[in-house]
Amino acid sequence: MLITTSHLIGCGLKSQDGSLGSVADLYFDDFNWTVRYLVANTGGWLTGRQVLLSPESLCEPEPSGKSLKVCLTRDQIQNSPPLDADKPVNRQQEEALRRYYDWTPYWGTPVADPLRPDVYSPEQAAVVAMARRKAAPPEQEKGDPHLRSVEDVVGYAVEVKDGELGRIHDFIVDTGVWSLRYAVINTAPWLPGRKVLLGAEWILSVDWDRQTARVELTRDQVRNSPVYEPAKPIDRQLEEKIKAHYGSPANFA
Repeated sequence: MLITTSHLIGCGLKSQDGSLGSVADLYFDDFNWTVRYLVANTGGWLTGRQVLLSPESLCEPEPSGKSLKVCLTRDQIQNSPPLDADKPVNRQQEEALRRYYDWTPYWGTPVADPLRPDVYSPEQAAVVAMARRKAAPPEQEKGDPHLRSVEDVVGYAVEVKDGELGRIHDFIVDTGVWSLRYAVINTAPWLPGRKVLLGAEWILSVDWDRQTARVELTRDQVRNSPVYEPAKPIDRQLEEKIKAHYGSPANFA
């Protein structure tokens, strides 16, 4: 299922024995745009603690109405290794959570298809692979996580080859694999009243200090791209239009 992050954030969280609160944010891996954790707002139940839930802990991959069911109990979450809500998550804390919940580790595990050839053309894949190699941290730094907040990244400026395109307005999550498939770009003020979809993995680099993301496209390419209408679901027809326009295969669920 394809769903916006703005829809997921605010969704209620229900454990096996009661309410857990709601989704406050999503943390994603900035290397391959995969959602690693849902951040829970416990509404005062666990005041001062940050609660992270792996998508693995969800009973169902998509919301039922406005809530997500979590296959854990309140006691399990209350007794989990504590995290400071005011500090970034480090790898040691992730490892403690992984061991406690018996989650599958995502670090140190080879990704079978990180460049998703069903989305990239060969030329795009070559450019992305080179960019990722340059951006990869030195070996001794790989113990640190690459977790980023969706809430923080929404609003980042998007730069293309010939200028600024607009700002990241939202993301589209594929809940089948919990990846950020598309970035929703608001093209105002350059092209007011319009939103377009760009593959999240088309973002070749992000300057976290300047809060800008770079995509190797031109304004004209985006100007003539299919229009995204938030009120309508993303269907096969729209993805085919994106495929035809940008020359890279669409990625169907």
